[in-house]
Amino acid sequence: WKEGISSLLETIKFEDLPHVLAKCASFEIFRAIWERMCQNYDLWETVIRPRVDEQKQCVYMLKTFEDRHDSPPRDASTLPYKLIPPSEKVDVWIFGIFLYELCSGGNPFHTGYQGDLRGVDSYSRLFEWDKAAAEKSVREHVQDPLAQDLLCQVLVPAEDRLPSISEVLKHPFFSPKSVEAERYLEKHEEMQLLRDNTVAVRKVTKPVTYMLDNSMEKYCKLAFATDQIAFPTCLMVLPYGLNFDESINRPVAAANPRLITCAVRLGKCLLEINKATARLSFWLMMSGRMRGAEGNEFKAQMQDWLKRARYESCASIAIEIVNGLGCGTNYAMICEEVLACDGNISKAKSYMRDPIRAARRAIKQNAGELSDLYQSTSFLYLVDEMTLLPHCASRKSQASTPYPIHLELSNMLITKVLLPFMNIVVMKALAKSQFEGLANLLGLPPSIGIPDSWRSTEPGLIHSTDNSASIEVYLP
Repeated sequence: WKEGISSLLETIKFEDLPHVLAKCASFEIFRAIWERMCQNYDLWETVIRPRVDEQKQCVYMLKTFEDRHDSPPRDASTLPYKLIPPSEKVDVWIFGIFLYELCSGGNPFHTGYQGDLRGVDSYSRLFEWDKAAAEKSVREHVQDPLAQDLLCQVLVPAEDRLPSISEVLKHPFFSPKSVEAERYLEKHEEMQLLRDNTVAVRKVTKPVTYMLDNSMEKYCKLAFATDQIAFPTCLMVLPYGLNFDESINRPVAAANPRLITCAVRLGKCLLEINKATARLSFWLMMSGRMRGAEGNEFKAQMQDWLKRARYESCASIAIEIVNGLGCGTNYAMICEEVLACDGNISKAKSYMRDPIRAARRAIKQNAGELSDLYQSTSFLYLVDEMTLLPHCASRKSQASTPYPIHLELSNMLITKVLLPFMNIVVMKALAKSQFEGLANLLGLPPSIGIPDSWRSTEPGLIHSTDNSASIEVYLP
């Protein structure tokens, strides 16, 4: 039999074969060793052989090992990596691959007929695989929402993976008619709706940066001291409905004297609240400066400004004061209240004595008047953060929209819950176009113009689109 094998070898003799083969005493032993060597070669080629990634200058290897009772002990200290023993989490991963293939018809990695990874790119993808990659692959290729959720807990790195098959079997995927499964499916529909209406920003341009820097979500996180904002925040609640006017391309209230009067009163209340917060901000800055390290010098300078205001222009002195405070010239009109008649106009004196108490009193009074306007069904509108216009579908578009949402409001709900959101939206509208921005937000027809009753609140128009901090300062 040795001569027969030698005759098949073209360049070497039987004795030149590896020692483990050349020493075989019988053909049966030779055949067994040869078959084992062929199997080992296949294992080496499909699994064990390191894959060299020349582009990334690295080598990929599978860090598993044979764990049989009859396996001879081996010294693993010479390996350039730590071996990973088999565990039940490996079984969970294998089940995940099986379920993925059943649901999608493919494999998350490029594999051969026997399931072996093909190409160095597949090894690289497996090495860099994380929870985000798993969720992306699953949502793109698996349609069943329950299977999606299960796979996102299975085809993930070991630290995030379900620990055992028994835990896998507890998932609602295996009991699709259960209450838990129904709850998940409802949640999935909500999340899918959010994903369908989410825009991916591929490039951060100047307009996008401006939109993010002045977003309602950012302001609400500051105002409510939370990072968990999971609902629309740019909203406005009106005591009347709006209709989209295609001639001016924005929603307006009906030309009804009663509704127009209501809109004007609503705007007046919101402007007075805005003015109260502007005064509060100014006087808190003034108080902080007077109590600061250079407070005495600033007080002396303030006395000089008040004396000069008796015979010089209040407007020019106000510019000097706000520059001294470092708060910007948009506070100049509020500062003029201090200078005119030594602060004896409007409510400037009360703000000098106790700014927080004075602001609270003004806000409470106007919030009470505002609540009186919401006596019947109210309308909650989502507001576009770029145009600062309520979302109102035109008749031609036939768009399906849940807005406006009809509400039955209590005084507590409007003043304690909704008013803080509305106040920030008003600040943004005033920053965009001052009185005109508020008129558009409230749906006043263009023929009404700017109501005269709003003019007295002009000192509160301190917000600016050039400086997002002009709104942030009011939020804490």
